[in-house]
Amino acid sequence: MKKLWQLAVLGAGWAAGGACAGVPEGMASFQRGRCVDAVAQLRGPALGGNIKAQKVLGDIYAGAERCSDVARSDADAVRWYLLAAKRGDRVAQEELVSLYTIMLGSMRNPARALPWLRSLASQGAGEPMAQMAKMYEQGEGVPADKVLSYALRLLALQDKEWRGAAELERYLPARRNAMSPDQVDEAVRLAGLWRRGMPLPATSLTGRRSPQDWYLRAAEGGDMDAAYQLGMLCCNGADGLDEMQAARWLRKAAESGNAKAQLQLVKVYGMGWGVPQDYVLASMLSQLAAAGGEPGAAASVAGWAKAMNAAQNAEADQLARAWKVGMPLPQVSVHGMERMIHYVRVARDKLPPTPEVRALFDAASEGDEAAFGQLLAGVALPGAYRSGSSTLLHTLILPAYSLVEAESAWQKAQPRLDDHLLQQVQRRAHREAQRERHAALLPARLRMMTLLLQRGVPVGEGTGGNSVAPLHLAAMYGNAAMVRLLLAHGADVRHYGAGNETLAPLEYALQQEDADMLPELLDADERTANMIALLDAGSGLPYLVGDQRMAELRQAEKKTAKDGAAPPAERPLADHMLWGRLLGLTRGTEVLDKMLATGTTPEIYEQGKSLYAYAAEAGNAGALDWLKQRVPRHDAKGKDRWLDAAMRAMYNHQPASEEVLRQLVMPGMPWKQVGPAVDDFHMSKLTTLDTLHLETETLLWHAVRSQRPDWVTRLAAMGAPVVSDGYRPPLLAAVENSDAAMVKLLLGLGADPLGGEFPVLRMALKLKPTPENNTVLTLLLAAVAARQPLADIKWSPLDEALRSVRDAAGVERVRLMLAAGLPASQLGNNAAVLAVQSPQRALAPLLLEHGMLRRADGVRRAPGDAVVLRQALRAQRGDLLPRLLDLGLDPNWRGANQKSALEQAIVNGNTEAVRLFLARGARIDDGTEHAWGGALDLAAASLNTDMLALVTRDWTLSLDKVCLPDTPNLIDIVMNASDAYWDLLLKHGFSSAPPQCEHAMAPRLITAFAEEPGLILAGWLGQRFAARLPRLAGSLRQLAPQDWSALRAAGRADMLAILAAGGWRVPPAQLAAAPAHKDKAADLALQQRLPGRYTMGRRTEVASQIVLRADGRFSYQMVYGADEQAAQGRWSVRDGALLLQGDGKSPDAPFALLPPRSGDTTTGPARIIVEYRNEAVPDIGLAALGDAPAFAKGVSGTQPWQVPFAGPLRHLALSHPEAGFATVTLPARQGLLRFALYPPRSGMRDFHAVIGIEDGALAWDRDGQMLSYDKVK
Repeated sequence: MKKLWQLAVLGAGWAAGGACAGVPEGMASFQRGRCVDAVAQLRGPALGGNIKAQKVLGDIYAGAERCSDVARSDADAVRWYLLAAKRGDRVAQEELVSLYTIMLGSMRNPARALPWLRSLASQGAGEPMAQMAKMYEQGEGVPADKVLSYALRLLALQDKEWRGAAELERYLPARRNAMSPDQVDEAVRLAGLWRRGMPLPATSLTGRRSPQDWYLRAAEGGDMDAAYQLGMLCCNGADGLDEMQAARWLRKAAESGNAKAQLQLVKVYGMGWGVPQDYVLASMLSQLAAAGGEPGAAASVAGWAKAMNAAQNAEADQLARAWKVGMPLPQVSVHGMERMIHYVRVARDKLPPTPEVRALFDAASEGDEAAFGQLLAGVALPGAYRSGSSTLLHTLILPAYSLVEAESAWQKAQPRLDDHLLQQVQRRAHREAQRERHAALLPARLRMMTLLLQRGVPVGEGTGGNSVAPLHLAAMYGNAAMVRLLLAHGADVRHYGAGNETLAPLEYALQQEDADMLPELLDADERTANMIALLDAGSGLPYLVGDQRMAELRQAEKKTAKDGAAPPAERPLADHMLWGRLLGLTRGTEVLDKMLATGTTPEIYEQGKSLYAYAAEAGNAGALDWLKQRVPRHDAKGKDRWLDAAMRAMYNHQPASEEVLRQLVMPGMPWKQVGPAVDDFHMSKLTTLDTLHLETETLLWHAVRSQRPDWVTRLAAMGAPVVSDGYRPPLLAAVENSDAAMVKLLLGLGADPLGGEFPVLRMALKLKPTPENNTVLTLLLAAVAARQPLADIKWSPLDEALRSVRDAAGVERVRLMLAAGLPASQLGNNAAVLAVQSPQRALAPLLLEHGMLRRADGVRRAPGDAVVLRQALRAQRGDLLPRLLDLGLDPNWRGANQKSALEQAIVNGNTEAVRLFLARGARIDDGTEHAWGGALDLAAASLNTDMLALVTRDWTLSLDKVCLPDTPNLIDIVMNASDAYWDLLLKHGFSSAPPQCEHAMAPRLITAFAEEPGLILAGWLGQRFAARLPRLAGSLRQLAPQDWSALRAAGRADMLAILAAGGWRVPPAQLAAAPAHKDKAADLALQQRLPGRYTMGRRTEVASQIVLRADGRFSYQMVYGADEQAAQGRWSVRDGALLLQGDGKSPDAPFALLPPRSGDTTTGPARIIVEYRNEAVPDIGLAALGDAPAFAKGVSGTQPWQVPFAGPLRHLALSHPEAGFATVTLPARQGLLRFALYPPRSGMRDFHAVIGIEDGALAWDRDGQMLSYDKVK
């Protein structure tokens, strides 16, 4: 800021007076974000030629962040920027370029940006030169020209201060390689001839030529470097060239010994770009490039050696040794496509389907065999097309389109269930139906696949995205016949895709979570058959690629280890990744034995889900004996794996689970062991129990939870404990299942309804009061009653039940409990309050009928019982009041800082209740010791004539004791009481200062307006206040000094004006207190003369003013470019100098009315919306004032608030705790009224200045620069 200030003061000249008028004010408005005002103030100077005004108007219409009150207009922004740009404003020129080239919209026109870019670049600026270079490269607004583009980039690099130079230098070689040598030479020559101030080059001789023309002529003439460059242009997609031409020219260059061409050919042969894919030739060429010294070739040699088998490596070595420079390169090798590891490659160069082919894909997907055969006959090359990411062969195997759509619709339609087990059961049933639909399509699909394969479609192409081959898909979704058919047509059983190219078909079939929304479409028997077919075809050790990558990682760790020792060898990944999946997704032992033969053995897990658990959960009974021979029953900590697995088997209700449980559950097991152990490693998308987050409990508990009563009985007979003192006893599981039969069974076995860390009966009361749960509750209550009297329960079941009453079913539950013998007389005040407040109106009468709040003879009623009366009033339960009074509840009782029931009825305006209470002996209290006063105060504040007559007993009680200690009530009477009601109050003794009142009413009323700035005093409300205040004040016309200060600090000039007009002695504003003076009298005299507005002498692009007010406050502003300072606070004079001390307050009003926009209605009912940055702002308090007595309050929202009264809207008060308060006098127009919110700006709280005073002017020595401010006359 200091540097900017010095530039402004030292280098700025005087601006033309006419063109600058209004600029300082407009700049100040712009900096404060009041851009509507800034537009009005700057438009004149801008039209008069003021460059700064033109540029700022462009900023406003271009959507400057601070301008939330002016709609963006690119056309207007261009208009003003253009005026400033033509007069040399560089920033305006840059903004024009941005609008023409970068921004989207109607203003985009790169051709119009070119002259401004030339102007900006004429002095050597790098950024505009780079922009022009990009335009010439892409042909935006100018003809494409590679030479001019490259020359401009060379010139841009000469700007050493440009931040983008380093990045440009990095990719400049790529631009040079895309040009011919003569084009590069011309660009270098053009760049070398240019000097600052000269016109930039605009034409070239060779820039529009195709570089490949030059290279083609040179290559045909025998220049092999040119042949290499031509091949690279082809590889990079140069116009008119393809991969076959790239391979041709690269081969020529490579045959001449060009090592760069040889290394590029490695990629060509490795990927099959324009030549048959051949790994051996790729390896041979990498060896030739390495021998030629090409960087990176040695790494390529090592990579190919690892990826190929011994025969391939031997052939590549022999070809490399035999080749000499000038000899033709081999066209093909013997072992080129044999692979140690065969990766799936996505199908390339496929055609989009024609309508006929699209129909063929649809028939394939939906299993329409007849349509498929007919359509297939009409397609010449059925393997040449791809729909989405799949070829026709993929589509034949993947789930049908209709099946996927049905699954998606089912998932969207599923409600969220609290019972996760029920949700799992529903999901299993749905998937079984989906599985049946899928299986029905497989026979027809097999026959269609046979037809398709007879047409010679490739069997090794991968899908897009996850890159899986047809054999992968057949293993996942097909049957064994499909797998064998693909194998017979050459499918590779060790073809690796998906999962970062680590999964062969066998592993993919077990990776059911990769099936997205349709896993487990095959049943376990069909999947087992697929696995056996793959194993019989030589699938080999699963996860082989993963093992190799892990070995490479361990080798790298060995090289980096300090001691050079290799990390210990690890077991194959299959040992711990395969067996859990295999046991859960297949059946029987044949597949297990064949898998053992591949070299993997099950790893025994000491933590988490055991292999027994996988088999048991899936119902794989045939695998259990096989496991028992290989996996110990107990883990290292002694935990019983069989028992843990049986917990999961309980939830499988298929017939096979009985055999699983029979094999696993034995007498004498550790029945208190809890589980099951969880598996959080994989299979999270499948229908395993791990997705349910089952509770960790005993086997008997899981038998109850899974609703297996036969096994509950058998386990109890084996010695499993039914009674548990734990957190969740088995009986609770039955209660949570709403399983009455299971509850009855467990109670018969000795379960205790009051047992457990949290009694089961109490937990049952937290469940929804459904008929099923009520049946369970009846059983529990009967069991408790058989053990002890229900009244002896240490806690109140009725209390618990009341907390869950939400509907008629909840009331019915309470009725059931009362019928069971639970006493309502034991309910306390809190329960009674809940009952009377309940929206179920039958609840409280039911409980009162059964003795709620009834006290036994001789038992004294607690005074606090009367709180129920007050709550009944609040709940509008007048029907309960007579019964509560009959029970002896006192309507005059007050709690701590609480109103009595009588007073609450007055506040509610409930005259019927007041009349009832008075008839039952309630007393009218005229005391004032409470914050709200007494009954008379509340009746007066009700603004209800009938209520007031009732409480004063038909005016027999005088209002001369009404003090209205609750100030909001006082404000309500003065501001909102009708004239008739006001006159009635006065008639019956309402006076200004009753002697018993602690605080006079008038001062409290006045100072409330300082504390509540949202109170409106405009229009007829202000007139009403001014008329009524004297009747409250009486002869009092003075406030405490601090009250006057509070009114001024709150900005309540409206209140001060009313008080002055009403004869109050309003003291003058106090000037700021000054420190000790050398000559106090002279300082005071000077301080009296100083108030006024002082502006700094006019300087280009600088505006500043200081305003000194007579009340001792000041405001200061200074604007220079985008920089602004603003402060306000207190001022004083000391020793002949002006002292300014800021306090950080914002000098601006927080709200302002905006002009109407196009389309805004200006007639009809008034509607209010508050906006910030063109977006609606909610939660702004609104108070609307029309012609008397029209007044309404509201809150702003995202939609306009409609004023609820007819007639014109005269005044609107807007307020917010953080933004502040403003009262706006409205114009004659109505309709939609938009208001801008201006958030408070942070002022300069630490602002402090000492300014000299010379001949009535201010001389400020600021940072060594003397600034002069003259007083505006």
